Amino acid sequence: MVKKLAWSLCLFLSMVFLYSFGVREQGKDFDLLVINGKVIDGTGNPWFYGDIGIIGDTIAEVGDLKGKSAGTVIDAQGKAVCPCFIDMHTHCDSGLGAASTNVNLNYLTQGVTAVVTGNCGSGTYKIAETKAAWEKNGIGSNAVMLVGFGTLRTEALGVEDRKPTPEELDKMKTLMKQGMEEGAWGLSTGLQYIPDRYADTEEVIAITRIVRDYGGIYTSHQRDEEAHLVEAVEETIRIGRETGVRVNSAHFKCAGKDNWGIMEEAVKAINKARAEGVYITADMYPYDKAATTPLLAIFNSPKDWEDFKGFKEKIQDESIMIGNSFFCCAGEISVQPQISPPSIVKNDKSGACTCQIKLEAGRNKPRSWGQG
Repeated sequence: MVKKLAWSLCLFLSMVFLYSFGVREQGKDFDLLVINGKVIDGTGNPWFYGDIGIIGDTIAEVGDLKGKSAGTVIDAQGKAVCPCFIDMHTHCDSGLGAASTNVNLNYLTQGVTAVVTGNCGSGTYKIAETKAAWEKNGIGSNAVMLVGFGTLRTEALGVEDRKPTPEELDKMKTLMKQGMEEGAWGLSTGLQYIPDRYADTEEVIAITRIVRDYGGIYTSHQRDEEAHLVEAVEETIRIGRETGVRVNSAHFKCAGKDNWGIMEEAVKAINKARAEGVYITADMYPYDKAATTPLLAIFNSPKDWEDFKGFKEKIQDESIMIGNSFFCCAGEISVQPQISPPSIVKNDKSGACTCQIKLEAGRNKPRSWGQG
């Protein structure tokens, strides 16, 4: 059984991914041999005890490898051995492009070797240019790139609260097509954020149809994650139904204690749509607080509103944060504990995400290390 993906040991034995193996020692069967582990191969098959022999970056053999030798041997007794993890929703794009953080160490130490970037409508459409820069400087993890709807809209009509003209919409479609042809995996939206929130569903559908032509995906920070969560989920379902594109509800949650019961209805809506043939999934993070975002991403006042001048200056400061909600408050807000939607967290219906942000020199952000 040969796989090109590196495997990681749970409980931080994934540090093996950081090793660099040279030419195999003469007379040795493998560069690395992981023995006595509880192997979970990611296919859905039952776990089994076994050994894993690795040559270079390739898993060469899995099974009972007693008698085989390697330059490095790790005894995984009492630990699970599994394929490295894919983080479905990250915001580490800029970190991958910086010399101080391009190793993506905070992900690798958690067993994450592939990250999905460009989420919440913020991804670039200049995929080839970004890929070339990352490859030139090197990055520590694999990366999946999404084109951001907000990026397209800003490029075509700025941050204006109006519908695009036919010419502006065509420009958005052209840029979306460019991104897909250069290797993007799909489209992301941040429909609670400026400028994405100014677009109606029909506009989003028009751009998503471009994604369909390339077999891509659509993933959305939905228009509401509080009292109107079900309506937001229904919008995602509609986009999937009308375009035929595989759609995903990003960091699926319900904020505000008074709204917690709504989560059950949102889960039912997703399962009903799946039963009707709509390919919709959801990803969730393991935190009981909503992710934070700069005030500037939510509030936008006209330039000639002098009374708001002081407020506008304050929200330029990205250190002033609020939760993913239109509540004007500081800090984070509680979201429903992750106990209500077990019916969706199974099989191929959902994935895990951290919604982590980039590392920054001198700033140790808990979520960057998987801490809520």
